Parts: sequence; C-alpha cells; structure tokens
Amino acid sequence: MDRTEDLIWDYLERVRIYLPIGSDDLLREIRTHLLEAAEDIGRGQVTPGAVMLAIEQLGDPKTVANEYAGTGRTKGPVPVELVTPLVRSVLVVAGIGVGLITASLLVGPAIAAALGEAQGIAVSVLTSVALGLCMLVALVIGVHVLESKGLPTEKTVLDMVLDVGTGPFQPPSRLSASVATVMLGIGAILVVHPSVMPLYSAEFRVFVPAIAVLLLLAAVLSLALTAFGENNLLLVVNVVLSAVWIWLVSQLVYTGWPTTYAWACEDGGCHLVSISEVLAENPPLGTVLDVIWLAALFLVVVLSVWETNVAISKVVYYLHIGRGLWWTGTWGCSWLLAWIARRRGLPPP
Repeated sequence: MDRTEDLIWDYLERVRIYLPIGSDDLLREIRTHLLEAAEDIGRGQVTPGAVMLAIEQLGDPKTVANEYAGTGRTKGPVPVELVTPLVRSVLVVAGIGVGLITASLLVGPAIAAALGEAQGIAVSVLTSVALGLCMLVALVIGVHVLESKGLPTEKTVLDMVLDVGTGPFQPPSRLSASVATVMLGIGAILVVHPSVMPLYSAEFRVFVPAIAVLLLLAAVLSLALTAFGENNLLLVVNVVLSAVWIWLVSQLVYTGWPTTYAWACEDGGCHLVSISEVLAENPPLGTVLDVIWLAALFLVVVLSVWETNVAISKVVYYLHIGRGLWWTGTWGCSWLLAWIARRRGLPPP
C-alpha cells in the first residue's frame, strides 16, 4: 500500500471515532483539505513527509472532528470533543448490560432448573449487573487517563476504548444487508422444509411457523435496507421484530432440546431414528443438549435487546438532526470494501 494513503487512512480512522454517525461526507471533506494542505507543503507533490506535516497542522483528531461536526460545547467534566463517542460507548455497554439482565430473567430459571441449581438465576443477574456497572465506571473514570502521546496517525488507548461505540452505530452496508437477506431467507426455508419438520419435538413444532415468519420478515427488512438504506421506519420495524423475538424466547425456554429424531442413512436409504432412547440411557447428554439450547436462547435475547437499544438510539439521533420517518441512501461502508480499498491504496469508499 502507498505510504501516503496509509497515513491518511489511519488519521481519518481516528477522526471517525469522534464524529456523529453517518459522517462519511465530513470524512471526505477532511481528506480533501488534508491532501490540499499536503500538496501546498510539498510544493505540488504529496509525499509521506508532506502528509505528516499536514496532519500536524490540521490538529488532534478529537478537535478536528468537533470543528467539522459543529457539536458545540457542553457543561460538566467531559470535554466537548469526547461527548459523542462517549455517549455511543455508554449506550453500547448499557445495551449489553440490559441484554444480559433480560436474558438472565427470561432464560436463567430454565438454566438453573436444567442444572439443578436454584441459585443460578440470582448469580447470573448479579454478575450481569456487576459487569455492566464495572464497564460503565471504567469508561467514565478512564476517559481522562487513557490518552497516550504518539504520532497523530496512531490510535491512543482512549481511541480504542471509545471506538467500541463506533461500529455498532454505523448504518449497515449494502453488502452486509444483502448477505443477511440471503442467509435469513435460507433459514426461513430450512426450518419448515419437509425433511426437517419430522425431526422436531411436539412442544417445539408448535412454534416453528412463528420462527419461519420472523426469519422471513427479517429477510424482507434486510432486503429493504439493501434497496433503500437505513431510515427511521426500518429502524422501528427492527425494534418490533426484536421485541417479538424476545417474547418468542420466553415461550421456548421450557420446550427443551428442539429435536427428538435424527436422520440416519445406511444401505442406500435414510430413515428417522429416535434420539429419546439415547438420551434416556445417558441423562448427562440430555442435560448438555438442554443447556446448549438455553444458551442459544440466552444469546438471542442479548442480541435482540442490544439491537433494540441501538435502533432506538439511532431513531432519537436522526429525529434530533431533523430526519423524518423515511428517506433513502443511508448506507455504511462494508468492512470488506474498506479493507480492499486500503490494501490497494485507494481513498475510503
């Protein structure tokens, strides 16, 4: 990769951390100004040395982001340039904490019952609360002491901490939305496929149509994101779908492992084999499978709560900057395309 473009990429990545979501236009503007300054310094040539001097003149990424984004001033102990990334990071941590607590309340009792430990739910909830509080305290206390002095293109420890809130709040790229559309569509087909339906237990089979519909709706949502980009209407739909997933998990926690049969193929043919007998002969295996299933449900709740938290935060932000319910053209940058562009020494897509 060209050293000049590498320096610019590293600097812009630091600036991005302190910009509001959807600020790709500002990054392009900053890049243009940076190149113009480097060209003036290099007397018509953009060299790595000229770029470094231009970066030094442009200033600290936090200050540059605040100047270009026009975020204004704030009261309190937190510097103005840190407010935007700190709020995002706190929201991400809080979303994870709330997700863990919600999952503990919904799935924890079933896990405790499967393991035969009544105190499991209490320990799980207390651990989730303690973890969330520790992460929040670490963010607030460490915000003034994590700075390190280095090159303007090198991320400080503070940058890396605050970068936690950058990725989740970026709009999805067309590539990631397209992949999600395909994967969710395939999942919706597989769960109701004639060869899969006989495998389910009677308790779980009742919920299969609802699962298929939710997967199909999620695929349609991803398709809409691919075609139109992110907007408030699609974010609200995402919140509703996440809430339905959480409700569905609350109904699935006591169904047990979802399958009672498996396909066995031998002598050129396939037939159903009951796994109930195997589990009856080996109770620990049944417990392991139940815990695996409950762990998967636990993860679904955490992700759904986290998605809800991020989506609601985005809606509030978009309304704050004057966006309505529907607009088109807001996509993020695919990490794959960004990686390819960087490897080839191209400007950020």
